[in-house]
Amino acid sequence: MQQGKRILYGKIISAVLFAVCAGCIVLLLWKIPYGWGAYDEPYYPSLAYRIAAGARPGIDEWNMGQWSSMLLVPFISAFVGLTGSTDGILLFCRSLYVVFQVVSAICIMRMLRSFGRFSAAAGIIFMIFVPFNIMA
Repeated sequence: MQQGKRILYGKIISAVLFAVCAGCIVLLLWKIPYGWGAYDEPYYPSLAYRIAAGARPGIDEWNMGQWSSMLLVPFISAFVGLTGSTDGILLFCRSLYVVFQVVSAICIMRMLRSFGRFSAAAGIIFMIFVPFNIMA
């Protein structure tokens, strides 16, 4: 009887953690169209767009942040190639951020699975943390 209660308790906790993870994903997706990128948020895609448009890193662009924007260049190039303009590029970058945040949280959960349910807590904490509230 005690073993059955333990198994049931474990399933309930797992279901609650799954619901919290799903809720965090829904909240991150809900947050995508809201917000106001005044300073830093439009800067990162614009730097990647400049490099995608042909500026040579280290020659035409001297900013130290150019090397981190190299990660966005293929995605920005694909977006501009598919849409033909930059309309909606911030929403695209926010969506891309959510995808990478969820994938990273899943990787954290899988790497820490030997710690049991604490791995889910670590993944949830990572998923809901948005540095400086910049989703781009």
